[in-house]
Amino acid sequence: MELIKVEIKKSLKSTYIWGISLSVIMLIYMAFYPSMSDAGFNELLDAKIRLLPEALLKSIGLSVLPNFSIFIEYYSYIFNFIIMGLVVYAMLLGTKSLASEEGNKTIEFLYAKPVTRNKILISKLVGSLMLIFIVFLMLLITSIIGSIIWSNNNDIMTIINLNILMFIPILVYFSIGYVISSYLKSDIKGIGISLGIFFGTYIIGAISSTIDKLEFLKYFSPINYNQAQKITTYLQGNTDLNMIGIYLSIIIIICSISIAFFQYNKKDLII
Repeated sequence: MELIKVEIKKSLKSTYIWGISLSVIMLIYMAFYPSMSDAGFNELLDAKIRLLPEALLKSIGLSVLPNFSIFIEYYSYIFNFIIMGLVVYAMLLGTKSLASEEGNKTIEFLYAKPVTRNKILISKLVGSLMLIFIVFLMLLITSIIGSIIWSNNNDIMTIINLNILMFIPILVYFSIGYVISSYLKSDIKGIGISLGIFFGTYIIGAISSTIDKLEFLKYFSPINYNQAQKITTYLQGNTDLNMIGIYLSIIIIICSISIAFFQYNKKDLII
């Protein structure tokens, strides 16, 4: 428990910065909704968007144009971009969680205590997940407040369920970062690796949406397994989720954490 508290305290300030920043961006986006809901503006925007190349529309998640005059459809579209920020934060946190102790030469402090490597692994894992949940909760509360202010309908339960389901890709990218951290000797390279993997998989997902023959590539892009718009239509009973993507996400999470435990236990730590 003490190690978990140390882990949370160490990154709590940056966690609040991420949470406040993403929440403010979310509120700014949501504040545009009254303008978007105007029938004339929505028709004009729809006409302008349809002039763009179909391939470009698919790459930015507009293959099926949402009705921006409906709050939950507008929210689900902007939420796709907000969740990218949380995914990046989760992966950065995962990548530095284990490697930072060696990079900062604080591994001696841990070994001075009667703890096993598995206890260190579990403490890092739980502490990081709690930090991610703090940012997630801040975004959820912001979304609910925005829904109360700007939505004429009762979309709160849909927003809550959407946020819960979108937590899956966050866990996937965190677990990938976590297993990478078990191999690194320092967290210095973690930022570059995290951003490279995330944007690499995001681009792969965009390519799979643009070129029909390469649709299978979407399974190399966890953030594109079930995008927010698809989840929203599922919650409204109009479509099905990509269950293969969900099962694959669970497999990636379990395998990544298992490999991280195995690798860290046999790793020669720098003391």
